[in-house]
Amino acid sequence: MTIMASTKNRFWHSPFILGLFGLLILILITGISLYNSNVDLKHRIAVAEKSTERLRVDNADLKNQLYRLLDASHLSAVAADSGLVIESYPRYLTAFPKQTASIGL
Repeated sequence: MTIMASTKNRFWHSPFILGLFGLLILILITGISLYNSNVDLKHRIAVAEKSTERLRVDNADLKNQLYRLLDASHLSAVAADSGLVIESYPRYLTAFPKQTASIGL
């Protein structure tokens, strides 16, 4: 008994066509992965920019508080409340007092 092979076209079973189809799927998966990475990166950048802006505002507030505390009129009031007075001839401490040079003869 003779078995006859079918005459169907086996176009999809060709190794070249299967390789191209596999390459197409690989390219699609890589493209989707790159797109997701790009979107995630943009989201993280936006969050970092918001955080940076919030830190800038907090820094400006702290500088304003510091400048308010170090204002001359405020320091004078704090000194007066502490009982400090301004001396007309203050004496300062020095680690190394000035020495005059002398020539020994």
